[in-house]
Amino acid sequence: GLRGELTAFLRRARAAANGHGVCFVLGNEAMDLDSHVCSVVMAYVLQLANDSTVAAGGASAVNYVPLMNTPRDEFKLRGECVFLFQDCDLSVEDLCFLDEVDVAASVAERGATLFLVDHNKLDSAKAAFRERVVGVVDHHHDEGACDHVPAADRVIAMVGSASTLVAEQAEARAPDVLHDPVIARLVLGTVLTDTANLDPLLRKATPRDRAVASSLVEVLCPDVRLQLQYQEDFFEQMKKAKFDVSGLSPTELLRKDYKCWALKQVTVGISSVTLALPAFQKLVKEEMYVVARDFAKSKDVGLLLVLFVSFEPSLRREIFVSSESPEVHERCVKQLTASDLQLKPLPLPVHAPDDLCSSWSQGNIGASRKQVAPLLMELFSESANL
Repeated sequence: GLRGELTAFLRRARAAANGHGVCFVLGNEAMDLDSHVCSVVMAYVLQLANDSTVAAGGASAVNYVPLMNTPRDEFKLRGECVFLFQDCDLSVEDLCFLDEVDVAASVAERGATLFLVDHNKLDSAKAAFRERVVGVVDHHHDEGACDHVPAADRVIAMVGSASTLVAEQAEARAPDVLHDPVIARLVLGTVLTDTANLDPLLRKATPRDRAVASSLVEVLCPDVRLQLQYQEDFFEQMKKAKFDVSGLSPTELLRKDYKCWALKQVTVGISSVTLALPAFQKLVKEEMYVVARDFAKSKDVGLLLVLFVSFEPSLRREIFVSSESPEVHERCVKQLTASDLQLKPLPLPVHAPDDLCSSWSQGNIGASRKQVAPLLMELFSESANL
């Protein structure tokens, strides 16, 4: 079965990871479900396409290695990843993680290249390898870091889920792949998670996401009468797995879905947390500021935003900001409150200094980190002196 083929591919990739002729297919540093699935599926598709070109005598062999852009011990923090990979009968043992591969040595000594999925600019730790990027499939704001990549291999489009674009690539490069139920379920689970089951109110799902989802539902559930129920049930399972964070400590919650930007004036970290802010506060016993400050210190960032998202009973969002300097804080607050996030101030937790911390409920529930991050990039990228 295809699970066997995908597993065989993952094992082959893992065995090849530290050798020559490798192209790492790399998700973003937050490594959410979308990045995991895009890395695995895109690498598999590229490998199938390369294998058949090589067989026809038309190219040199490349080993495509899906590389999870986090240490192995972070995988267990993401319930939706754990659930979906188990559900598809794939073993996390067969995946390759950042702490198991020396990317710098592979690039410098063994000529490895990089294919980016779910981001279009390397994180600061890997910025030096920019020239080695040979492909991009992503749905974030184009940061212009990959203009040297040939247009055919540079796909950046603002859809709801990067896995939608990977599915389109699969259709173009290795058409049979999406008929494999394992791949279909991996991609469908991700598209539904990223778009809250294609919810039109959130304005995340685009016609392209809908088209991919509906063709995958057809593969997985041929009976038209049962398709809607199948999709609904699958989404509920995914949502339950994603929002069950009962086993995680506050610091693990901040780590679980974290991205950082080294901007000209300040390094900004943004954590996405799948809890309501009051529930998180209960967990940290009112020491919200201390936990946020210590986490920011451990990550060496001058400004930390925590974006809370929950369904209680319907979608709600809050933002908590912790800054190391009053100036940075003041400018950040000005920028966010002037934006279309529709922020309403919330009372600060005890011990939180109001010149370093702020807390809001967010009226514009459609806006996630994808919309918040560019506001800060715009503010702190200019080289004006602080």
